[in-house]
Amino acid sequence: MRFAADGEPGYLSRARWLEAIGDRRMLLCSAVAERGADYWNLTTTATASYTGWVINGSKILASVSPAATHFYCRLKAARPSG
Repeated sequence: MRFAADGEPGYLSRARWLEAIGDRRMLLCSAVAERGADYWNLTTTATASYTGWVINGSKILASVSPAATHFYCRLKAARPSG
């Protein structure tokens, strides 16, 4: 499931995400905490590849992971060079 600004084609709107959570069709696992990093200076990165994204990093907590239907992870996207 992809999330972006409301109305952007190909993405689920915020309202649809909240509706799915409220209807208990979606339970998000949230992986945001990193050892030694504050909320705005993340070390986990996503780099574009030919087949999608390569994610590198380490999280120290993933809330409600055993029951989750969806996974949310805070990271920073590496800008392509060139």
